[in-house]
Amino acid sequence: MFENLPKFVFFTGKGGVGKTSLACATSVNLADAGQKVLLVSTDPASNVGQVFDTRIGNHIKPIANVPGLEALEIDPEAAAEDYREKILGPIRASLPEKAVASI
Repeated sequence: MFENLPKFVFFTGKGGVGKTSLACATSVNLADAGQKVLLVSTDPASNVGQVFDTRIGNHIKPIANVPGLEALEIDPEAAAEDYREKILGPIRASLPEKAVASI
């Protein structure tokens, strides 16, 4: 069933349609077939860790009992703020206060 998947597979849709369940099941299936899999969630209320009964968070974590499967939960708001600070930090002092406040 998963022989012709592209390198990156995205599960999207409205809440409650089974995105997490399908993503986790697909990841386990691919890992069981010998693929190395990184399951990434960008849901601020991610429950991938609950599915695998492990704390994941914002770092890559191997999933116990599923060789080849690792997971990562990215908080999109925190990631965007980190990126803004990475870009603005070095030039903040040279920008007008009003410009910095608007970003």
